[in-house]
Amino acid sequence: MSKNIKKPTYDDLLIRIQEQESEINRLLKKEQFSGELDFYQNGSRDLVCIGGFDGFFKQINSSFVQILGYTKEELLTNPIITFIHPEDIEKTNQEVLLLSNSRPSPYFENRYINKNCDIVTIQWTIILSPNQDFVYGIGRDISEIKNNQEYLRSAQNLLNEAQKIAKIGSWEFNLADKKMIWSKELYSIYEIEMDPKQNLFQEFINLFSAEDANSFLNKIDQAIVDKKEFEVQQNVVLSNNKNKWLHAIVVLELDDKGNVVTLRGNTQDITEKKLIEQAIKEQEAAVIDYKLKLIEQESDAKFKHYIENAPDGIFVIDQNRNYIEVNQAASTLTGYSAQELLLMKFGDLSSKEHADATLQKFQLLQETGAIKGEIIIIHKNGDELFCFIDVVALSGNRFLGFVKDVTENRKAEEKIKESEKRFRALVENNDSIITVIDENFNTLFRSPSSSRVNGYSHEEYENLTEQEYFHPDYLEYVHEMVQKTFNNPGKPHPVLFQVKHKNGNYIWLQGVLNNMMEHNGVNGIVVNLRDVTESIMANETLSKEK
Repeated sequence: MSKNIKKPTYDDLLIRIQEQESEINRLLKKEQFSGELDFYQNGSRDLVCIGGFDGFFKQINSSFVQILGYTKEELLTNPIITFIHPEDIEKTNQEVLLLSNSRPSPYFENRYINKNCDIVTIQWTIILSPNQDFVYGIGRDISEIKNNQEYLRSAQNLLNEAQKIAKIGSWEFNLADKKMIWSKELYSIYEIEMDPKQNLFQEFINLFSAEDANSFLNKIDQAIVDKKEFEVQQNVVLSNNKNKWLHAIVVLELDDKGNVVTLRGNTQDITEKKLIEQAIKEQEAAVIDYKLKLIEQESDAKFKHYIENAPDGIFVIDQNRNYIEVNQAASTLTGYSAQELLLMKFGDLSSKEHADATLQKFQLLQETGAIKGEIIIIHKNGDELFCFIDVVALSGNRFLGFVKDVTENRKAEEKIKESEKRFRALVENNDSIITVIDENFNTLFRSPSSSRVNGYSHEEYENLTEQEYFHPDYLEYVHEMVQKTFNNPGKPHPVLFQVKHKNGNYIWLQGVLNNMMEHNGVNGIVVNLRDVTESIMANETLSKEK
């Protein structure tokens, strides 16, 4: 019978030897891997585990207990998905499917819910066991990194939005490596696409004319020597041949030795402002030119008729500042009759503190033959008026002037400046939700985010009484804290209290009160609050469990 057994060929023996070598190598690798896994389980602060395809942990190290808060028994006897954030279960199942098909991701992230109901984000590296019947996993808790990333992303979004509204872009230039960084809005201002390969400093300089570029570089050199910030206002030509006017404020960062190492700039697009100024100048020039031509072409009768019916105040004065002609609009503007004005001199309507400035303008008129600008006069009823005047010489001893009441424009400008100051102050003191109140609880400003926190629109909030809004246990406390803040300006005062949400539930608000009554543009108590209801409820739940 043995004679009938076929002897193995050389190739058969070679194949058998190769199979044995492969098995030996597999066993050696398995032993080596097991040793490494033991090291990670016993010595690593990362989460190290062995998981089965039945959905249970088979082995875990102590980091699981420390990070997730469950006991080892709870973690091993409950399905893994019990601990995974509901929104990440599908993603995790997909990763397991890829792993079973030998196509795992290099790493992936999912979120777990720890025993305190907090979210823990884990970054995993997972491989199949040599016999492919379970998996080895090493995870790292990156929750803090994720939270920091989200905070930075929110802060950056807020900064980008603020810069977009104000048309202000920021940049930073490192003198050591000559590298420049732009904010998102600066790309928008210069209408340049983001490109990692860009030489941003060269792009920056190329926007200027050769003369302006040299001027800017010279200012940088001088600032490095003087160690003083500087401002520039320049016209740039974009790649699409569009012109823009920009105003930049450049500040310096010094090292420990007092050497300038970094330049930081805020660049604002002031094109619209420039265009408006230019349009006003052109319009004024056109109006003046038109009026002068009328004066030249019309007879004295027509000239007087024009003066009487012009919408703006018109006057004629002599070399001694005497009014010798005024129209009805000038009388209406000043409150004085034509007869009263003809008994006055140019400058008599100025207040005592502005009289000298008005006389200086008249001297300039005599020297140059023309003046224009703002003056302040006192109306007959005592009101202070801002007026724009444009006066030209008709002859050696006659001067024609046009006057326009610009008081409302000045008030509007002051209101805008006040709003800008308030906005800047609020941004500097903002934590999350902003409210500005006076000492009597009157609301001066309420941020839009307030309605998302307590559910009330601005109109609804204004109609609420204190008793309807504040929790009865905290109404007196809130009054005391506001009074304390009012009595101690310049000091932050932390607060924690409950208010009624529009849905009827009470929520917890935590924040800081700041007395900024003396801050021009704010003139109130700035309240920064955030909703901490979930945090407090979680702490109460934890305390009850303990």
